[in-house]
Amino acid sequence: MAAQGNVQQSLDNPVESFEVNVLGTHHVLEAAKLNKTKIVFVSTCMVYADSDWPIPDDGWTQPSSPYAGTKLAAENLALSYYYGLGLPVTILRPFNTYGPFQKTNTEGGVVSIFIKRHLSGQPS
Repeated sequence: MAAQGNVQQSLDNPVESFEVNVLGTHHVLEAAKLNKTKIVFVSTCMVYADSDWPIPDDGWTQPSSPYAGTKLAAENLALSYYYGLGLPVTILRPFNTYGPFQKTNTEGGVVSIFIKRHLSGQPS
């Protein structure tokens, strides 16, 4: 799940996002190929275009930041290893993930923002 996941940072420095997210995925895929192991690639819901809910599994993709674009590119790279090289690959596109040490600003996601607001007595 390692990635450069900050949207603003990807807008400020798209090259870094590409190097970390696409080239990094390439290195992981190569290591998996050499070691004959499975890959679970965690992408992002940000690859989808804004649309009505629910978004179907084959929903239209329209990445709106370099971050989202690099995750979509890395998905396609992973799929090329699956279809072309037979590497077992599963791709996930989670929504609203959360965990310890998560930011509570707009980059942190809605769950951490709601928890912070609740703990400080603000309306969620």
